[in-house]
Amino acid sequence: MTISNKNLNHDVINTINSLLEQKMNAPAAFKLTRILKEIEPLIEAKMSAEKRIYNKWLLVDENGDPVRPLDENGVTIPDAIQITDVQQFDKEMRELNEIETNIPYDKLNFDEMGVDTIKPKDILLLDFMIM
Repeated sequence: MTISNKNLNHDVINTINSLLEQKMNAPAAFKLTRILKEIEPLIEAKMSAEKRIYNKWLLVDENGDPVRPLDENGVTIPDAIQITDVQQFDKEMRELNEIETNIPYDKLNFDEMGVDTIKPKDILLLDFMIM
């Protein structure tokens, strides 16, 4: 199975963990657990790389604190940051998200899992690993 970095985030881990709490046949549960163990370190590495990219392009003041952008009235926009070079920032983030990793498992067949129900949003989130 090939996994793109764009599919790797903590929501994926949470969704897999919620699936593991459901009753499913043992072979599918084992395979799902093994897949989770393969992708957890990938997610952590991706998150670390994202942080490095943010820190590289983040505009900071003389104290090293992030510079907050202002709205049209001169009021600080809460939880917003300024990026020094948006094009380069976007380019690096896009390149990071395009990286693919092969893991030694085939996609899971939903019917073989024996799960009675799954949320549509979870299927969308895990579409890279469930067929």
